[in-house]
Amino acid sequence: SAAAFTRALDVAAGAGLRVHRLRILNELGTAEMLRDARGDRLELARAEALRTGAVGLAVGIGANIAALHAMTARFTDAIDVASETAAAAQRLGLTPLAAAALLMQGFAHAHQGRDRDMERCLTAAETAAPDDPDLRAGAWAIGRGLNALLAEDRPRARGALARARAEAPDQHARILNPDRKSVV
Repeated sequence: SAAAFTRALDVAAGAGLRVHRLRILNELGTAEMLRDARGDRLELARAEALRTGAVGLAVGIGANIAALHAMTARFTDAIDVASETAAAAQRLGLTPLAAAALLMQGFAHAHQGRDRDMERCLTAAETAAPDDPDLRAGAWAIGRGLNALLAEDRPRARGALARARAEAPDQHARILNPDRKSVV
């Protein structure tokens, strides 16, 4: 995908398609985030989106940056970026992005053992996006399930992972979902 997006980036830049270029830069940055745990392109894309007034796109990129910080154990950064992203998304009426940012905050709190903050964020995310099975599965598996594992509470972890499976029973969750019996 990186090669295809790189070609598309060249085409968009050559044709003067600034918004498309930013969207493609975000996609390349997301691939870089997942492949290399790096966010250089995401940071560049967000800065350019803000500079050019593509605020909604900048908010979406912010959610990706918060996810990167959470995956790389930079939990304070994840919470800060996700909080900023959630607030901006709510102001713009971008409810799915606000829910995603709240989810990232919940993940970061989960890894820090901050159960009340985790639950507040995960519940707010689930409330904002009640029809999103991937989000609910992630809240239960990556949020509550991993939090329970970190606390060495295997029964609570089993329950959370079972709930994650029940939230999206007929599909593979698109987000990273550690719902596997071998985990506990």
